[in-house]
Amino acid sequence: MLSRWKNKELNRFLLALKKRSKNIQLVELLAVNENDVSNIIRLQKCKDINKLLEIWEDKLKEECFELRHPEHSALLTQAVYSIQFGMANFVIMLDKEKQSPWLFAQCEGMIDLIVTKENFYKTSKSNVNAIKPHIEKLASLYFKKNVHAKQYGFLLSQIRPYHYFYDHLKNYIAFPKNEKPIFGKKSFFYPKPNSRKKEDECVWLFPATVGGNQLKAGAATYYNKRMEEYVALSAVGTQPRKSRIDKSNLTLWYGITGQKRQWLQQEEAIANIAKELQPHFKKIEVLIDGMTAPEGNEIENLEDESVYHNIEKSIESICSVRSVIGLDYRQKIAQCFKVDAFIANAGTGCIVPLRFCKKSGVLHSNSRLNSFPGTYSETVKIFDKKYVKDVPDQDSPRPDLASYHIPWQHIFNLLAAVLNKEKGMTIPLVKVPKVELLIEGENKSCKLNKKTLIINDEFEIIVSGEVTADTLRDAAIQQERQGNVEAALLIMLEAKKMRPKGPMINKKIEQYRSKILLD
Repeated sequence: MLSRWKNKELNRFLLALKKRSKNIQLVELLAVNENDVSNIIRLQKCKDINKLLEIWEDKLKEECFELRHPEHSALLTQAVYSIQFGMANFVIMLDKEKQSPWLFAQCEGMIDLIVTKENFYKTSKSNVNAIKPHIEKLASLYFKKNVHAKQYGFLLSQIRPYHYFYDHLKNYIAFPKNEKPIFGKKSFFYPKPNSRKKEDECVWLFPATVGGNQLKAGAATYYNKRMEEYVALSAVGTQPRKSRIDKSNLTLWYGITGQKRQWLQQEEAIANIAKELQPHFKKIEVLIDGMTAPEGNEIENLEDESVYHNIEKSIESICSVRSVIGLDYRQKIAQCFKVDAFIANAGTGCIVPLRFCKKSGVLHSNSRLNSFPGTYSETVKIFDKKYVKDVPDQDSPRPDLASYHIPWQHIFNLLAAVLNKEKGMTIPLVKVPKVELLIEGENKSCKLNKKTLIINDEFEIIVSGEVTADTLRDAAIQQERQGNVEAALLIMLEAKKMRPKGPMINKKIEQYRSKILLD
């Protein structure tokens, strides 16, 4: 009973979070005394990545991770437990008597949110919306055995690639004489470990300082560049060499997305771009990029693969097409070093060609998203916002999640300028229509080609063009995105009648049936 008694206060603290998390009121933490916690908070608000790395350098000398209690500066507390939910990592702290529980959460910063018995403190400029929904889950933790401070190591695990590389890995690479163990269930690029431990053997912390999207272009350039060079060198094994200029052939990296932030003309665009380029090259190869797998894995993404198959059908007579969708970063980087140029979105989709492989190319996006602002060479072209029209995401109010219209001619002209400079060519430019005229033309075309398809006595849909397995599949996926899973299943079953052995169709049917049963 002694061990359970020692955990009584901690378990009571965690259980109370179930009720407290229903009404989280974030307040500012006013430092009682100058201590390590208040110092970290101050440096985060000042976005001083250098000083925060110095704090980490001091912490690397400790076997256990220690901080002063945020409300009682005389109390030295130690990390006894950690757990990751989604993008957030939670670390539980106790004093040496196993009392005075509090916890902090990490996402983009070293300490983004603090929870004590009385308050919820927002301690950085990071967006804590990725943290708050998970606080209630901590109430399910119950410690039967006596808890105590453990050795700590670094958690290299994140569900989003941008935050993995530019919030965490960039700092880990910068740590001097780092002999701490590392762990990660979902690492996008695993550095060679000094020592790997099992999950329950250590307390795990994100190696975070300040979120990359909070820093101005110059503030993190040194650390970003150092990390990018490390990743590229690790992926190919040797220092990459610039490929010899070949005017007769072209290898193009083309990023697509079947999810949010979609260039709505991405399928027809590459078909038209390939046709315009065909007279100028003996051979054209297009690598289609989409979702990326965690380290050492390959994944399937049905939405991206659907886009790929549509593109493949439209350009296979013009050029060779190959998919790198679902590969991990090591595999993608090794292949991307061989390309001549890229067309990719200005979010996570450009990490491989633009940041790791330093290739020339064209960036496009909606009017709000640019994950890597800065100054690039004249062979990296960024879209002109006058040619962009955003389409808000129906499931989110965030403007940076919007899909968008861009005339393919604008992207082609930017690419032609890049290739003319890189290969010493004279590919002529084409006339670019106004984006409003593009949308108007597409709307007229849709109205002329729309058909009503009766699925059953109670449900019918509108499809454009010929009714095929592909159009039905795409219509089902559209219903899925709108939350109409039962309708999606009905439509996909119709697609199965036309293509009984279609792997994507059959997988989606299984997914829909499972989801309906769970709901």
